[in-house]
Amino acid sequence: MGKVVTNFLAFARSDQVAFGAVDIGALVSRVVEEARHEMPHVAIDVRGAFSTIDGDEVMLRQMLGNLIRNAAGAFAANRSGDTISISTRRDGERVLISVADNGPGFPPELLARA
Repeated sequence: MGKVVTNFLAFARSDQVAFGAVDIGALVSRVVEEARHEMPHVAIDVRGAFSTIDGDEVMLRQMLGNLIRNAAGAFAANRSGDTISISTRRDGERVLISVADNGPGFPPELLARA
């Protein structure tokens, strides 16, 4: 279902950025709910201070969904204990959103080339 929503949002949006008030708490809740349906074996922990910002809701939703799917891609198939942590904090007029996972990380040979 989440991929259907993401594809629809990509199709429905115009080429213009549409700035407006975005409730980050509501946006995170919707994206996390979709991710939990797509990846029921992954625990998703959400914490932080949520507020309303000026932004493009469709782009923010796609960005957060992509980060969650990328984090889940770090896990072995259906391994128990897989966790994605999403945290937010206010930094002046900005809201910082962090997405982290407890996956194995990059192999040393890939890190050497980075």
